[in-house]
This record gives sequence, structure tokens and C-alpha cells, in this order.
Amino acid sequence: MVFEMKPRPLGSGFFCAQCFRPNRFLCAVNRQALFLYLVLAVTLSSCLEQGCTDPEALNFDPSAQRDNESCRYGDKYVAEKETVIANYADMAFAMYSDALNTAIVLDTAINAFLQNPTDDGFSMCRLAWQSAKYHYAQCAPLRFYEGPVDGSPNYHRQMGAWPINPAIIDYTPSGDGGLVADLENFPVINEKALEENNSGPNLLMGLHVIEFLLWGLDVDDPEDITVGYRTFEDYDLVDSSDVIIQRRRTYLKILSAKLVADLTVVRNQWDPTAVANFREEFVGQELNKAMKQIMTGLGTLSRAEMAERAIDNVRLMGIEENEISAYSDNTIFDLIAMNSGMEAITNGSYTAVDGTITSGLSLVALAALYDEELSNQITAQLELNKDAIDAIPAPFDYQMSQELVFGDGPIAEAEVQLEAFEDLCFELAREMDFGLNTDLP
Repeated sequence: MVFEMKPRPLGSGFFCAQCFRPNRFLCAVNRQALFLYLVLAVTLSSCLEQGCTDPEALNFDPSAQRDNESCRYGDKYVAEKETVIANYADMAFAMYSDALNTAIVLDTAINAFLQNPTDDGFSMCRLAWQSAKYHYAQCAPLRFYEGPVDGSPNYHRQMGAWPINPAIIDYTPSGDGGLVADLENFPVINEKALEENNSGPNLLMGLHVIEFLLWGLDVDDPEDITVGYRTFEDYDLVDSSDVIIQRRRTYLKILSAKLVADLTVVRNQWDPTAVANFREEFVGQELNKAMKQIMTGLGTLSRAEMAERAIDNVRLMGIEENEISAYSDNTIFDLIAMNSGMEAITNGSYTAVDGTITSGLSLVALAALYDEELSNQITAQLELNKDAIDAIPAPFDYQMSQELVFGDGPIAEAEVQLEAFEDLCFELAREMDFGLNTDLP
């Protein structure tokens, strides 16, 4: 007897014969085999070791043979971030300690000069100012996130803000003598009067006001490569009845003492031996919040503060009005110092004036855990930043004047490199799963 067989799918890979009544027995056998297979599969599956089988998950279980959807994804580098954050805080204390110590040297030099005004003493004050300014500028990457220096009160505004308006401070070719000569509105020059009037565009305190009081206005064209023309005689009280000289002396003395006092406050906020200070809050907060503050400081400094304010604004809005250290021709060293601070924070190592090294796990090492290629790019970009800034001839105002006439040169190249570093800061922030805002307020 011949039976016609027409196979058809049934289940996963099984076939049953579509048959006539005489073959019902064969169909029943196939159904029973399928049932036994399914029972066996379920039994074997339940015997497999279950767990998270994704190697990228926090709770990856290498012994698991079956994924049970328990995988958890989060920050795998908690300990490493804690180390980076603690080292950042240690470096902040060391960097502000140097800024404070060099400010104390400046204050000492100014007081000694005022006791006995001489040309040599005046030169010592200028040298001390350059050292204090360099070490304050190195602290720039510690700004821009409402920390101790630019929170409330804004100590940076009292210590290092720029540009200033020299005409409201002391004599200029077109001014009336500023507050030094303004006995009506400033009958007494003291700290209280300066703090009350240090608002809006009227910067009356800080390193750049001291700079102007030590150098005076540079009235020559950039091509002349000169600095301000002030001499020690502006402070030489030959005639004790000279009210203007006496007020200028008082002003300079108050400013240097105020700088020391303000830096002491900021430095102490990072002191690891103190309690209930900013450092304690900083290292104890949620890890990515602290990391975001670190990255915000670096990214804002590289683009908004350096590439845009310190370079592009000078190109677009005028050299004299916007150069960082316009009276001493110190701007190149300001840029070098700020970039040096960025290198220290990114590389996790700072060497103090006395040779003491503060170091620990670096940002580039942390970046390598997320993306080794990105880490290498950050390291390479730091070198490009340094090379570009080092290539700018001094003084800054002269070089800028040449580029305005003849086209882009070393200053424009430095701007490009600094902006590229900010791009890498954004990339690292994305790897750590947070965003950045690097715009200045």
C-alpha cells in the first residue's frame, strides 16, 4: 500500500507528515518526540549557571552560562575618580600656597621700598610682582565653577581680574588723576572704600592695579616695544606735604596687604588639615559633580579665558584695552603660567617653588581607562599648547600688532590649539557621562 507524504514545518526544525488516516500513528509519534525535546530543553536550561554575561557590566559573572537580565551599568572607576579628586585638592592647596608665598614676598618688597624709595627698590617690587602674578595665574584652572576663588565673595575680582581702567586709578595723559587725586569722592583711601567701589567695570584692587601703580601707562605704540614710564619718584615723599604722593603710597600699601589677606582665605579653603572648608565639601560630594568641576575649570580656561578673552578679544577690540598685563608687557608669561597650571592639573603633578612635588593619579590616566586613544590625544594636545605658546615672541602687544597687519602667526596658532584642548575636555566629559558648560558668565 502506498501512502502520499507531504512534510510541513512544526515547531523549531521538526516536521510531521501530513498523512491520510492510515498514518495517524506516525503523526502521534512525532508529536510525542517534540514534547519530550521541549521538556528536556527547559530542564537543561534551568540547570545552567545564571547571571550577568556582559563583560562591560559592573556585575559581570564569568561563570554565568545564561544571562538573567541582572546586568548593572554605572561608574566602574569609583576608586580611581576618588584618587584624582583628592590629588586635585592637594594640588590646589600647593598652588595657592605658592601664590600666597610670592604675594607675601611682594608685600615685603613694597613695604621696604616705601620705607626708603629708590630705583633699585622699585625694581625689586616689579620683580616680586612678576613672580606673584605668575604663580597666581598658574591657579587659573582652579576657577570657573563657584569655588573658593570665584564664588561669593568673588576673590578673583579682588585679586586678578582684568582689564582695568587706569584713568580711574591714577594719572594718565587724558585723565584727571583717578581716585589717587579724588579727594572729594575718596577723602580717605582705605580698604573699606576700595571694596565698596570695586564694582562693575571699576576694578580698584588686585594684581593689575598694583601693576599699573608700579609701571604706569604704556603710551607708546606696540612697535616701540616699551613698558610704562612710572619711576620710583612717584613714591618718594621728599615733601611730606605732598598729598597726592602720600595717597598713592597708601593705596599701594593697602593693595599689597589686601592681596595677601585674600589669598590666605582662598588657600585655607583647600587646607587638608582644616575642617568644614571647601576642600572637605569638594572631596565629599558626588564623584561626577567634582569631576565636572575639574573639567569645567580646564575647558573654560583653555577656550573662553585664554583663546577668546586673552587672544581673540585683543585682536578684535584693541590691544591696549584688553591685553592681560598691558603695563608691564608680562602677557606672554601670563599665558605660559595659565598653560602650566592646565598641564599640572591634567597630568596630576605640581612642583612647588621650594621643589616639593604633589602628585597622584592623573586625568590622562583616568581617561585611558575609558578610551586610551582619547588619553593619548589629550597628552599630545598639551604638548601642542605648550609649543604654540612658547613660540609667541615677546612682547605680546608687538606680536599682535604684526599679526593684525600681516596676517595670522604664532598668536593665532596658539588660539587654535587652546580651542582644540577644550574639544578634548568635552570628549572626556562625555565618556564620564556628564556635560560641560565652558562659557564665561
